[in-house]
Amino acid sequence: MKNRFFAILLAMALLMAALPVSGLAASSKSGKVKGNSASIAITGDGIVMNIKWDKVSGAAGYEYAYNLFWKKGCKKSDYTVKSTTETGATIRLKDYGTVDIRVRAYKLARGKKVYGEWTSGRLKRSKVDKMIVKRLQKRMKTKDLFLKARSEGVQVHTGAGEQYGVIAKLSRADEVRATGSFKRDSSGTWWSQVVVSFDQNTTSKGWVSRKGTDPVWY
Repeated sequence: MKNRFFAILLAMALLMAALPVSGLAASSKSGKVKGNSASIAITGDGIVMNIKWDKVSGAAGYEYAYNLFWKKGCKKSDYTVKSTTETGATIRLKDYGTVDIRVRAYKLARGKKVYGEWTSGRLKRSKVDKMIVKRLQKRMKTKDLFLKARSEGVQVHTGAGEQYGVIAKLSRADEVRATGSFKRDSSGTWWSQVVVSFDQNTTSKGWVSRKGTDPVWY
């Protein structure tokens, strides 16, 4: 009887200790991250996406996962997973496409992390494109954007695509000024409209691909 009494007390103590942790893992009120938002910024390293979420009461930290090339059938291995104690993170965009973001909070229980529910947010490529173009155009109001040729013979086309005629070829390290118009071709490659100077009195507008150029701000 005595042993049974102590067993009941031990079971109750373990249950009480586990309640806050299971509350984080299962309760959408205390454990599920809310308030996801994203914005675009331009840094010296390129274009980045800043994501933010609401603080979860009692959380020791957060785990976030992102996939920059999301498509149906993606697996866990397609995601980059990181941890932070902050309520936000910065993701460098290697290319521009649909971005899938997941965030969850965690508590520490006996030295182990116990996670809450994932909160998912997906930004389709069209939305990301608009955010990037808007940010680029805003910055171009205060700074000039030039595109520098990565190699010899970078072609300037009459339209946004390889199928258009060539009006000029850029030598390595040549720079041409961007006008602020940007398009994707059918393959998904980004193209920028630029001003090409042939001499002091002759200029023309054409298009160069992102693959062949690097951005330079002045």
